[in-house]
Amino acid sequence: MAFSSLPIEATGVVKGNYDLEVGILGSPNMLILSASLLMAHQAAQPVPISQFLTVPPTGQGRRSPVVTDEVMALVSAGDFKAPSDGATISLPNGSEVTWEKAEAGDDGWVSSRAFRGGWAYASVPSDTEKVMVMTASGHSQGYVNSEPYGGDVYSTGYVQTPVLLKKGGNDLLFKVSRGRLRVTLSEAPAEQFILRGDSLLPDAVAGERGLLRGAVVVANTSTKAVEVRIEAKVGPNSEVSRFYMIQPLSNRKLGFAFPRPALSTSGDSDLSLSLLSTSKAEMADPVAFKVRTRTARQMHKRTFVSAIDGSTQYYAVQPSSKPLEHRTGALFLSVHGASVEATNQAAAYGQKSWGTLVAPTNRRPYGFDWEDWGMTDALEVKADAERIFQPDPERSYLTGHSMGGHGAWYLAAMHPDLFAATGPAAGWIHFGTYAGGGVEESTTATEQMLARAYKVSNPLEVIRNYKQLGVYVLHGLEDRTVPLSEARTMREKLSAFHKDVDFHEEPGGGHWYDHSDEPGADCVDYPPMFQFMSRHKLQTAAEAKALEFWTVSPGVTAKNHWIEVIQQETQGEPTMAKLEQSEAHRRVSGTTTNAAALTLHLAHFGRGDLQIDIDGTKLEGLAWP
Repeated sequence: MAFSSLPIEATGVVKGNYDLEVGILGSPNMLILSASLLMAHQAAQPVPISQFLTVPPTGQGRRSPVVTDEVMALVSAGDFKAPSDGATISLPNGSEVTWEKAEAGDDGWVSSRAFRGGWAYASVPSDTEKVMVMTASGHSQGYVNSEPYGGDVYSTGYVQTPVLLKKGGNDLLFKVSRGRLRVTLSEAPAEQFILRGDSLLPDAVAGERGLLRGAVVVANTSTKAVEVRIEAKVGPNSEVSRFYMIQPLSNRKLGFAFPRPALSTSGDSDLSLSLLSTSKAEMADPVAFKVRTRTARQMHKRTFVSAIDGSTQYYAVQPSSKPLEHRTGALFLSVHGASVEATNQAAAYGQKSWGTLVAPTNRRPYGFDWEDWGMTDALEVKADAERIFQPDPERSYLTGHSMGGHGAWYLAAMHPDLFAATGPAAGWIHFGTYAGGGVEESTTATEQMLARAYKVSNPLEVIRNYKQLGVYVLHGLEDRTVPLSEARTMREKLSAFHKDVDFHEEPGGGHWYDHSDEPGADCVDYPPMFQFMSRHKLQTAAEAKALEFWTVSPGVTAKNHWIEVIQQETQGEPTMAKLEQSEAHRRVSGTTTNAAALTLHLAHFGRGDLQIDIDGTKLEGLAWP
């Protein structure tokens, strides 16, 4: 289909509710969600864009604090011009890359060798200025007439964005890293409407009380900001959310409360969502969803309100196989890999009689990397699960697979006082050792500053923090996704000072494997690893007599039991505090490096005078509290 014949002026609009269609397209290992059915209301014929120009990578593809990309630089500077077939781009190393034609197949997907960090360009004509809904999948970054838009690197089909097309030609540009791209344009069914894709609904647990919380994406295709509310109905009962402001030509995921279904056993209930204006008028047809009710012993989803931004987030629960007494069971925090839902992560484990497993999501729908707010999300889930399930505070354990294996390495290094043991499975250490990440040799002051900022992502900078907890390293001998060298590097470095490390390399095991007929996948739910965890308990602050705590940034991690780093002497360089406490002598002593200010949390000492002897500075007769 040539661009000149694109029927942008779609007319028929089909109203109604659609179910999510799931199909396998292309690679048998790639699950593709059909984008055409993700809207609650959708134009009858979404228009696929089939003609593209593609160009190989125009910069470094490594995950780095410093991004270099010629096309991105041109767009940022306002100098990008529509390319033509055969046009070239000169790169800083003196080489050139060439724009070439590529055409989508009958399924709407265009594949190219360039799509390993390269770019795709399409020109779309319009006879008038208009707003369309763009659904793009497979890209990490998009631009429409140089306006930036978020990507959909895992091809979920969730990213449906209102875009303003100008009269005449329109430049669509996409950075693609996973081999293929699909883009459609469709008319909006209304100025504001609910998108079915990326909806977030918890399960109702039979026997529990109170309202439930969910979230849905609402699109505003108008050029003005609007206020909306969501009315949620379950049977005869309803709840109306607060007002939300949605900016022009944008989407916003809105949280809402809804009545708990009255079912006392497993089953589905109808939930109807309506979008209301400030005058309480319906702005589009109601959208129907299903809410599951599960028993307390069935795997289920829970939601909570994040303190990060007030958004509604979810986590999956694989409950213990039998009820546990108050403050007796263990809590397992399992962090998922790339493009894995938290529900699938939890489903990969068999139920344990001695503990509850929870799997955070790290933001919609898959999150990334378990650093920054991913780490905070995981810790919020841990706290919420502790509130609900009331586990033994000394039996908290951490594990994860692939990207989640990195998450287990990272979370344990940043917060060694929160877990009795960790079990990274098929985990990579950091981007400097995996996927070509890292930073170039730093020469200028700016480069050195960025290099210091990058250190906080590297668990090796604070590797001695693992000494506080047991470590079980699990990896497949035949893993071709995350090299075995990642696990062996950690084993070698840990063994130099740590005596509580166990290690298993699974013969014949790839990145994902399950060699037994027992519940759970062996690559994550490995019995010897959980037996190892069961032999470990978390120290209390009073029991932690000697602590060696490392941090690269107090803004990321500052506290370990009773030591808190307040300020560094040199920002971004490792800080160490090696201190001992003696309740009998009411004394804290030790040494530090790169620490300008500390806070000591010594409430467990009780009242009385204290002695402090740190780095040769002695303070006596200090009153506490």
